[in-house]
Amino acid sequence: MTESINVDVAVLGGGPGGYTAAFRAADLGLSVCIIESRDTLGGVCVNVGCIPSKALLHATSLIEQAKLGQSMGITFAEPQIDLGALREHKQSKINELTKGIAGLAKARKVTRLQGQGQFTSTNTLTVTGESDQIVEFKHAIIATGSHSISLAIAPNDPRIWDSTDALAMKSIPERLLIVGGGIIGLEMAQVYAALGSNITIVEAQDHIIPSADKDLVQPLQRATKKTYQTLTKTLVTQMDAQPDGILVSFEGKKAPEPSFFDAVLIAVGRAPNTDSLGLEQLGVELDAKGRVKVNDRMQTNVGHVFAIGDIVDGPMLAHKATHEGKIAAENIAGLDSTFCPAAIPSVAYTHPELAWSV
Repeated sequence: MTESINVDVAVLGGGPGGYTAAFRAADLGLSVCIIESRDTLGGVCVNVGCIPSKALLHATSLIEQAKLGQSMGITFAEPQIDLGALREHKQSKINELTKGIAGLAKARKVTRLQGQGQFTSTNTLTVTGESDQIVEFKHAIIATGSHSISLAIAPNDPRIWDSTDALAMKSIPERLLIVGGGIIGLEMAQVYAALGSNITIVEAQDHIIPSADKDLVQPLQRATKKTYQTLTKTLVTQMDAQPDGILVSFEGKKAPEPSFFDAVLIAVGRAPNTDSLGLEQLGVELDAKGRVKVNDRMQTNVGHVFAIGDIVDGPMLAHKATHEGKIAAENIAGLDSTFCPAAIPSVAYTHPELAWSV
C-alpha cells in the first residue's frame, strides 16, 4: 500500500547540500523530509568521495613519511600493506560521519525516506523503494548531486575504474593509468603510488589540475616528476581489454606507443544528476549542460522549487553545496539570503597541497 506524507519542504538528495538544507529548514520551524537512494546520508562526499579519499590519503602518507625518516637517521622496516585493514579504516571514518548525520536528522525530526524520488506534479513526488510513498510538499529543494563521466571508448571490463572503484581498494595494480589530471586523478595517483603502483597520468590540457593556474601547479609537477609519468596535451584514443591488461593507445605530440595497464581510472569529470527526476513535470529550466538554472537565491523558474550543489552552475564542491543549501532553506523560510560568491575556495590534497579560489 502506498503511503502519503505532507511536508513544508521536500529535499531530494542527502548529500552535504541536501542535509544542510534540510537541517536549516527544520531549525527555522519547517516540517522537512529528505529523500535519499542510499541507506545512509552524506551523498557522494561522505560515502564515496571526499571523506574516504582523505582517509586513504592520510593513511598512505605515513608510508611516505617513513621513507623520509631515513634521511634523518630513522630507519623503518619495509611497510606491509594489509588492504583489508586499510578498507576497514576507511569505512570506519565513513561510518562515524554517517552515524553523526543521522543523529542530527533525528534530533531535528527530519523525516528520512530511502528510495528514488521523482516529481509527478508541481507539488508531489513519488519515492520508489522498499515501500512506495507519495510526498506532498509546499516547497522542494533538488540536491541530487553528480556522477562520474565515462568514456565511450572504454570497454566494459572490471579493470576500467571510476573514482568509486578506485576508493574501493580491491587491489593494487602494478600499472595504473589515470585518464584526467584533475583533483580526483591526482589524489588517487598519490594514494596508489604510495601503495606501490606505477602511475601514468594523461591530461588533455597543457598542465595537470587545469582548474588551477599553471604557475600554482608547477611545484606539484616538479615534486611528482620522479613519481609519475605525466602526459599533458595527450588524448587516449583507444582501449582494448586483453588478458595481459588494458591496451591503451594515445594521441599527442609526445604520446607514447600503445601500452598495457593493469587498471585504468577514468577521472575526466562529473555530470549533474538531472535525468529521471521528472523535472518536466515541474517545468524547471535546464541549461545546455543539463544543469538546473537558478537565481542568486537558488530559486528555479518555478517559484517554490529550489536547486543546489552539483546540479547547478559552478564548481562541484561540497562546501559550495552546503552554503547553497543554507541559502535555499532560508529563502523558503522567508529570510532574505543570497549567494554572491566573491571566491569559492578549492583544495587539492596532494603533496604539496594546493589551494586556490574560483
